[in-house]
Amino acid sequence: MRLSRWSCVALTAAIMMGFAASAMAADVKPKTVVFKAWTLDCVAPAAAAGETTKPKPFCIIHHEVHPQSDQTKTVLIARTRFVGKTRTPAMVLLLPPVANLQKGVVFSVDRNTSFKANIASCSPQYCTALFGISDVVLKQLKGGTQLTLGFAMNNGQPPVQFVVPLEGYGPAFDALQKSGL
Repeated sequence: MRLSRWSCVALTAAIMMGFAASAMAADVKPKTVVFKAWTLDCVAPAAAAGETTKPKPFCIIHHEVHPQSDQTKTVLIARTRFVGKTRTPAMVLLLPPVANLQKGVVFSVDRNTSFKANIASCSPQYCTALFGISDVVLKQLKGGTQLTLGFAMNNGQPPVQFVVPLEGYGPAFDALQKSGL
């Protein structure tokens, strides 16, 4: 499934705002389960001041990439969650803020065919790429060993490539699906 650029921007903004807000003001402690290299996080956001309707809880699975030289730094975050009424699986990538918006991201699982995703937006903190996960890509992610992501940089540096381990992705995705959130 291909999402339009504006849908990507709107969806990305909603996901980021929802996850950030819920992390700061959750009614209950987030549910966190680790599946090897991937983590399932479920949160129940608190209602905003003056709101009578409680926001809907949601879950994501994610993996953070850290440079070997400094495990306290995060250079890339890969997230999967279900979006929309049809619960379409989507991947959200948080990239360094110097990623080239126009050139997008190229990704592949193991040695399979490469795919391209647009970078929807950039801020001083990070750039965001969002794409629907097709059945073909989902099968590769669940059965693969590594997701390779490459993108051009705006700062004159050569293109970069990051590897995201997929160990635990299948069980984490299944748990995400079973959560219903």
